[in-house]
Amino acid sequence: PCKLGRGEHGPRDCVVIQRVAPSFKRIGGGQCALLRGHRLDDVVVFTPLTIDEVRRIAELYIDTIRNRMVAHGKTLVVSDAAVTVLARAGFSVKYGARFLKRAIDEKVKVPVTLKWKESDHFLVEEVDGEPVLITQKVAV
Repeated sequence: PCKLGRGEHGPRDCVVIQRVAPSFKRIGGGQCALLRGHRLDDVVVFTPLTIDEVRRIAELYIDTIRNRMVAHGKTLVVSDAAVTVLARAGFSVKYGARFLKRAIDEKVKVPVTLKWKESDHFLVEEVDGEPVLITQKVAV
């Protein structure tokens, strides 16, 4: 592994570091004008999230909503297809999963809140590429 600053980096990270490090060295003394006189201690290399990772993040957030609902005697079931649609709606290559919580709130949490008194059981299904909330008379 290559070393820059205090961090240990894997071989894939080294390629990125080798490309960006000369830019910092040219400025001299580890100083970078963009950092306004602060020292550059390390380079952190981020790899883009995969859709499977975004799906898992979506499932974790949906679980928090589900657990809050259980405390009130309500149930929430979200189909795998609906989780995938939500993950795709809240994911972008440029920004990652930054908008995932907002997408789930808009498509699941807010609709559940608006229909809270209508039912104790809620199902989110994918219909024509969109997540759709369905109220249920009995638990699924």
